[in-house]
Amino acid sequence: MAADCVENIKPLTPEALFQLVCDEVLRDGRVDEKERETVLSIARKMRLDSGRAQEIFQASVRRFRAGLLGESRAMEPSSLCETVLAHIFADRKYEQDEEELFACLKSLFSLDDDQYALLMQKAFRRAV
Repeated sequence: MAADCVENIKPLTPEALFQLVCDEVLRDGRVDEKERETVLSIARKMRLDSGRAQEIFQASVRRFRAGLLGESRAMEPSSLCETVLAHIFADRKYEQDEEELFACLKSLFSLDDDQYALLMQKAFRRAV
């Protein structure tokens, strides 16, 4: 993540946050079954209508096909997680639904407890 201060980062809407996740999942142009299930779980936890979630996902597919997601590469889970956490902590709160969302990301990206703790520490230090 860029060296932005948390004060300059605004909380994301559920749709914008879901778009970030979809964009990252599609970086390599493939979505395996675990990624698909986790993306669907995140959409549910964010209370996104399934039709709207599908629209957002398809928009990410179109951006990938158009080359708008950057160079095709494997996902960079820690980068996405840092970005998501920066937005989550933008209001200096860590609500239950945000915790559940981040738990989904932890699962999606197979982060171990040490990686999870390190990301949380980085985000917390930026927020205070």
